[in-house]
Amino acid sequence: MKIAELAEIYDGMVPLRVIQEDLCNVADAKCKRGIAESARRLRLRGVLEADGRGRGLRYRLTPQMLAFLVQISNRNGLAFRRSRSTKPVDSPWGTKLRILKMVIESRVGIFIKDMAAKIGISEAAVRYHVRYWEKLGLVTRPSPGFVTLAPVDEGRVRKALEDAGEWGKVLESLGLRRVYGRLVLEPFTAKEVANSTGEPLWKVQRVLRQLRRRSIIIDMPGRKCRFKIYIINPIYPTSIPQHLHDKGTVHRYGGQRVWKRRRPRPPRHSRVRVGGIDGGGCGGSG
Repeated sequence: MKIAELAEIYDGMVPLRVIQEDLCNVADAKCKRGIAESARRLRLRGVLEADGRGRGLRYRLTPQMLAFLVQISNRNGLAFRRSRSTKPVDSPWGTKLRILKMVIESRVGIFIKDMAAKIGISEAAVRYHVRYWEKLGLVTRPSPGFVTLAPVDEGRVRKALEDAGEWGKVLESLGLRRVYGRLVLEPFTAKEVANSTGEPLWKVQRVLRQLRRRSIIIDMPGRKCRFKIYIINPIYPTSIPQHLHDKGTVHRYGGQRVWKRRRPRPPRHSRVRVGGIDGGGCGGSG
């Protein structure tokens, strides 16, 4: 069910060419034709819904099929995750923001194929998210397959710092630097802000959340959300999507399979009594 796996990345409707590139080799035309024919048959049987034509053709599961999958997963006591793949499942806008974070942390730029390998999605999926940031003016592609940050608009950045009030000087000292006369964004963490100001971390995190809601800064997730970074919004006052957690969202990075059970498991005992001797849980002699 490759469509179910990619649905969260493509907001429900998955392009046919993305499914083909993910399942087939680049030069395997026969495999791609087979995928297209299978998708057409599934649409005729009421399993899939289609939108668009030609190279813009997209598919998604019908509501009836989604309800059926949810029903089956409930019988097994598992929350439906749409896929049993080992590929990453991110919360809304998480994948887009992770791609932007990779571009920022690379300093000079990064190849699309490298981002696809690190996240665990296809290159076509990465290009889809990169186009979104290109439209906003945050990134640019100086050459095919290579992504770097777009030049910073100093006027917008200065306006963001002014609207940040007393925290503007802190953001400027941590979030900006000049390289050969050019203004460059510098990522920073909440802990770095706390160390710079001497304020407690909980207060800094609260202030950063307020600045985020006002679009003055952008927060981007990492492998774990406590490792998130921030940057000054270079297209202020334009709003940027936020990395949110729905109730049923589970992060699944690095090929780790995670299932969220509806009923809690009974607690495991750390020590097992064998033959009248307590044995620890870290192994023993054979």
